[in-house]
Amino acid sequence: MASSPPTPSSPPSPPTVNYVAGFLLVGLAWGLTTPFIRRAARAHSPPPHPVLESDAVRNGPWLKRKALVAFFAVADLLRNPRYAVPLLLNLTGSVWFFLLIGQAGESSLLFSRLFDRRPLRGCDPRGMLLGGRLAVSSRHQGVVEQADFSVQN
Repeated sequence: MASSPPTPSSPPSPPTVNYVAGFLLVGLAWGLTTPFIRRAARAHSPPPHPVLESDAVRNGPWLKRKALVAFFAVADLLRNPRYAVPLLLNLTGSVWFFLLIGQAGESSLLFSRLFDRRPLRGCDPRGMLLGGRLAVSSRHQGVVEQADFSVQN
């Protein structure tokens, strides 16, 4: 008896509700941690670093001095748990986002079209204020769409 080769079947995709819940959780991870990150950055007072006060650094090349200052600023912030913990949660939300986009496939097209801000880049708000015409153009997958809105008084 000859058996037929197994046909590859695609695994069932999760319901759309799972994607919506995932995107909402990502939004919460981003939105709820940002104020804590800002507050910790504003309240941060870095300790003095003797290396930055040495003559070799102060009289050395400008780029080297700026690179050392930036390095110590980042290192000091990351050592501060009031900054590092919310940042870690925020970055975890970014990883979740990219994993969700990769899983969502074609259903992510809906989110990209709903929240795409590129059409607003071609807007000239002065035209609306002056009673002129407002032209908006957007590109999506190589297709150019043009919309022309006339402002009527």
